[in-house]
Amino acid sequence: MQDVADPADPPSRDLTDRIARAWAADLSLQLDRERLAFLSGIHAYLELNLDPMLGETELRDVFSLLNDVMQGDHASLALRATHAIDSLCRQHLLVRADLGGIAAEGEFTLSPLGKTLAEWFGAQEGLTREGLEVMLTRIRGDLAGVRAAAAADGDDTHWRTRVAAPLKLTVAGLVEMIDRRQRDMDVQQQETRERIGRLLEARWFDAIDQCEALLRDTSATLHELHRTLMSETEGVANLLNEIFDAADAAGRDEALDAVNHVRTQIERLAAWGDSRFQSWSAYYQNVHEFIRTVVRVDRRRALRTRLREGLQGFAAAPWYLRCADQTAYRHLREPESRLDTRAVARPVSERDEGLCEHQAETGLMERLADAWCRELEEVGRLDLWELLYRLLPSHSDDELYRLAGELVAWMVEQGEPRPADGSAWRPLGPRLELHDLIVERTKPGGPIDG
Repeated sequence: MQDVADPADPPSRDLTDRIARAWAADLSLQLDRERLAFLSGIHAYLELNLDPMLGETELRDVFSLLNDVMQGDHASLALRATHAIDSLCRQHLLVRADLGGIAAEGEFTLSPLGKTLAEWFGAQEGLTREGLEVMLTRIRGDLAGVRAAAAADGDDTHWRTRVAAPLKLTVAGLVEMIDRRQRDMDVQQQETRERIGRLLEARWFDAIDQCEALLRDTSATLHELHRTLMSETEGVANLLNEIFDAADAAGRDEALDAVNHVRTQIERLAAWGDSRFQSWSAYYQNVHEFIRTVVRVDRRRALRTRLREGLQGFAAAPWYLRCADQTAYRHLREPESRLDTRAVARPVSERDEGLCEHQAETGLMERLADAWCRELEEVGRLDLWELLYRLLPSHSDDELYRLAGELVAWMVEQGEPRPADGSAWRPLGPRLELHDLIVERTKPGGPIDG
């Protein structure tokens, strides 16, 4: 069972603060296809020019290129460009950076939100094994320097600038780059799945080779990434543990928070690699199973077409599976029993003969019962072990064992059982051990105590 986080914990407070700030901003994005393409064009223009800002004329030129691509109406080009610029400014995706007046032509640039959206739509970066190894190597190198600084110890400025700041800025920034490429990898996997679905839908049997090639390429990439993440993140985790121990010994809370932040990001990277590898493996098996059992069996899609048409039209014209009611199969000849019906006689063994002889001797309890009753009246108590011990050695262990069972039932009827002193189990002969029982005489006319 997982522990529920206390709302007063620092992570919960930080989460609540972010949600509250986003709610208080009262910002909603409304971006259609035209606005997103315009935003991507502005970002591409800023990347290709030295000037970090562009004027209204350049903005209208970018929108004119968009109009040519989408084959829009040239008569309403100026009006649509004005609406597009105003829409991006109202949603804080495009900001005016010159602080100019109303009459002067302004200079604009993308806000951090607008730049992030444009980068995501404009150029998605794939995650490769070489790129992942380079970034993880840089992370390990930076963490080695931070570890040396933490081991050297120092004043508050040393811990803030040499330990906490590199963890928050350099290392966390590199991890964020890997995380962004992972998200791009998720998009590429989704596109690959959609492409496989479109290929099978359009070409069916002829698309098997191309679909299998896409599956193999993606599987090989994910396998390399998973192996690299599993091998590299262990070294990064060890470095973080050493930095954490040094900061904990020095009592530097800011450095501890920075280490925990980076550790959480590293664990998220490893969890992503394992999760995507497992999910893609399941998808890989499902697609191959579908190709083997459906596509290759129904090459001309005849069965698939009839089944789809039957399912689509079932509500209007329900169909059922009809079959003949087959009667039960009956045997035409009488069964012959091959069992031997002769009576089986079991020979009487020596043990049975001994039992028969003993069953004939039933007067031992009757002969001794009267004497025991008189002893109970005189002494006031009877001891099971003592009564049986008196019969030794004239009686065997088997006889004493059988007599003990009858004697216990008789003693309970005669008086009040009491717990025995000392050990409850007492030996009686070389092979017999019994649980002792003591019975006391019941007071005449009075209730039994206990």
